[in-house]
Amino acid sequence: MERYKNSSGKMLIHDSYNKLLHAWETDFEERNIETTYGLTHIIIAGDRSNPPLMLFHGTADNSAMM
Repeated sequence: MERYKNSSGKMLIHDSYNKLLHAWETDFEERNIETTYGLTHIIIAGDRSNPPLMLFHGTADNSAMM
């Protein structure tokens, strides 16, 4: 299923997403995991020796804005 009206719109969203992720100034890893609801994109970031914290984004451009 195509989610973008055109390739320039897709590039704009992906560029924005990548800029926001790199603004975090920490190492991160992106994964796609299979769930009972389908494929889910996750971002793993921060010090792995700390307790895990799961964030769910509600509104805004995308999860990178969290």
